Amino acid sequence: MRVSTMIRISPAMSADGGLMDRVTDFGRKVEARGFPGIWIGDSMGRGRPTLDSLQVLTALAAVTSKVALGISVLQLPLRHPVELAHRVQSLQAMSNNRLILGVGSGSTRDDFELLGYDYDHRFRIFKNDLEIMNKVWNGEPVNGGTLATWPGCKGGPPILIGAWRSPRWITYAAKHAQGWTPSGRYSSLEDLASGMQVYREQGGDNAVLANWKPPRTTPAEP
Repeated sequence: MRVSTMIRISPAMSADGGLMDRVTDFGRKVEARGFPGIWIGDSMGRGRPTLDSLQVLTALAAVTSKVALGISVLQLPLRHPVELAHRVQSLQAMSNNRLILGVGSGSTRDDFELLGYDYDHRFRIFKNDLEIMNKVWNGEPVNGGTLATWPGCKGGPPILIGAWRSPRWITYAAKHAQGWTPSGRYSSLEDLASGMQVYREQGGDNAVLANWKPPRTTPAEP
């Protein structure tokens, strides 16, 4: 088992105008202390200011050289798949192939409503977008055109499938991706145990738990 760290960015970090310095200093410290990876989440319309995850990881890529840079998880149905594939490939190249891309269908209706996108059909859109992105990264034609693959980036980054408890998507992760990333923040220990059993039975061997929020063992302060 390897333990990485997650970066969470709040507006308070930029109160003195030093947001970029704080983010990059965090990256330098994480790498210097020997952590194998830095991970970030993805959200938009949930009532708090957020930063684009790919841009944050690009800043971290500029000041590190060894640590893996991961997203858990990027909501594919909220982006255009070809444009997103290009942005992902850009980060993959600039980080010297240190990007690990967790992807999912999205789970929060507010994010979809903010953009006017279809929340109810997100699973179908997710699978279709993932197939399009894989074509783009392999230099195959899409929509009558082809996006040239950056040298060293063919095939795209390692893909982890984000799924809370769905046997269908956990199985997909085991058979068609490089890993599975469950939610430790919203799933229960029972969900995680059940999902891990499905994942292993289907041949999966790379599970990345992000956003772990342990249950309270003492009463909360008033």
